[in-house]
Amino acid sequence: MGNNGNGVVAYFSPEFGIDQQLPIYSGGLGLLAASLAKSFREMNIPVVVVSVLAREGYYDQYVEEFTNDKGETDFKMGIRYKRWEREEEFLEDTGVIVPININDRLNVIKVWKLKDLFGSVPVYLLDTDVPPNDHIARLNTRNLYGGTMHSGVSWEDLERRRLAQYYILGKGGVKALRRLGIKMAKYHLNESHSYFAAQEILSGALKQGVSWTDAIHFTKSKVVFSTHTPASSGHGHQVFPLDEVAKMANINCKGPITVDHLRMLGGDSLGKFNMTAACFHLAGVANAVSKKHLEGIKKVWGFLEGAAPIINITNAVNHRHLQYEEFRNARTPKEKAEAKLKYKRMLIAKYAPAWNENVFTAGWGRRGQAYKRMKLLLHGDNYWWLSNLMKENRIQVLMGGKPHPDDRERIKDWEELYKLSKSKDFPNLVVVSGYELDMMKEWSAGVDTWLNTPRSSCEASGTSGMKGNGAINCSTPDGWMWEAEANNYFPFGLDSPIDLGTHDTHDAQELQRAVNDMMTIYYHDRDKWNQKILDSDREVETHFDSNDRALQYATALYGLSL
Repeated sequence: MGNNGNGVVAYFSPEFGIDQQLPIYSGGLGLLAASLAKSFREMNIPVVVVSVLAREGYYDQYVEEFTNDKGETDFKMGIRYKRWEREEEFLEDTGVIVPININDRLNVIKVWKLKDLFGSVPVYLLDTDVPPNDHIARLNTRNLYGGTMHSGVSWEDLERRRLAQYYILGKGGVKALRRLGIKMAKYHLNESHSYFAAQEILSGALKQGVSWTDAIHFTKSKVVFSTHTPASSGHGHQVFPLDEVAKMANINCKGPITVDHLRMLGGDSLGKFNMTAACFHLAGVANAVSKKHLEGIKKVWGFLEGAAPIINITNAVNHRHLQYEEFRNARTPKEKAEAKLKYKRMLIAKYAPAWNENVFTAGWGRRGQAYKRMKLLLHGDNYWWLSNLMKENRIQVLMGGKPHPDDRERIKDWEELYKLSKSKDFPNLVVVSGYELDMMKEWSAGVDTWLNTPRSSCEASGTSGMKGNGAINCSTPDGWMWEAEANNYFPFGLDSPIDLGTHDTHDAQELQRAVNDMMTIYYHDRDKWNQKILDSDREVETHFDSNDRALQYATALYGLSL
């Protein structure tokens, strides 16, 4: 790699979505990390990725069919975990073993390297699910984000396991890179899960005998931070009891880092430790992931004394990875339309054989979080409007999403949609379980429009509509779509949050209008529709490709001279 002898940047990420055969991703954060890893390679930027080998991944979603109390066939969402054991196919054994104390117990971390199969920069995966670790230690990296209560773990034990996994990722990752003999220039924390990498840099400086102020300055010179969560609370902002963090990291009054130091970095009045606040305090520079996100982040975190300055680097995807060549090579509306018809036929054959290729087709697929509003298309009056359109065979809708296993409300939403897809009221609704990486690409290439329904301003960026596979976005003005040219997609909904009930009702009515507008053009002015496909794809190919973002990270965040 072209590092000119100046060292390598380590990109720490809690998940990594490079390929469906590797179960170490759950959603957009992992997809972004993989896109950048491929772009760093393509742009010859000296980066290595550090993540966790979560052998049971996030979870496998499936449909469980059963007979209910009325003797009727019913359905519910099934959740299962399968152990991944394909090391020989995908991994190289580096021979590096890293000892680490967790809660005064010795754990060992085995360091794997991903084989050069995916056009990525080097990827190192940390694994404690190995001998001689005991059962508890082996659980620490078995599932992404520590697992779920669904698997029978109490909330308290789950929190400890999550914290242990982040400690392994951060501190263990830094120690692994040292043992691998890689000369490091910077440490990039992709979300606050990687906080302990910064703490390890700080601790190392303090052990050299420098003052606290000088150690902070040194750490800032080595650490950069990306945050992906817009609000002051959320999945990306990791918060744990301060005493649990101290116990996990074996911190006591003797130092070099003390409990008082932890409190200074990320403590709050409730006795909690906020990893995002600590990352802002230890990073030299931080970035938001869209222009709209930057505005929100500055309002929430800009008050922190001594925090890193925040810039914006809007998320993007690698089109060599996620866009089919037929779409990438198409130069005219006619060529785009031909590619769309090819992949639409493939989509119908695989997922909905009863569908008609001439019918307007919409897709919705992503993680099933509350703010993404999985059921907005059927909200309120939209229910019978959509039902009637389907009965008239004017629209077909393909949906999929993976709610968190502990989010009963979102699982209920998914189950309701699945049952509706089996009813006579929605003959052209297909809901599929197990929404994974391959589906993301197939669906965007096969549907005519991609529905993006987050409640503004809850989406930090999002990437699902960036693939450039001929699906015109229909979206609220949130995340990256706030930056897109309005003529290249179909916008709907409010730009700023109001009362949630009123907000969703308003946006649902606006979504109905937008879908009606799309169908009018699709059925009555196909030349205009095909031109819009071309313009939409050109915009994401030009302005939302991760090669450009890789260069931004290299220069604006890492300070590299390329």
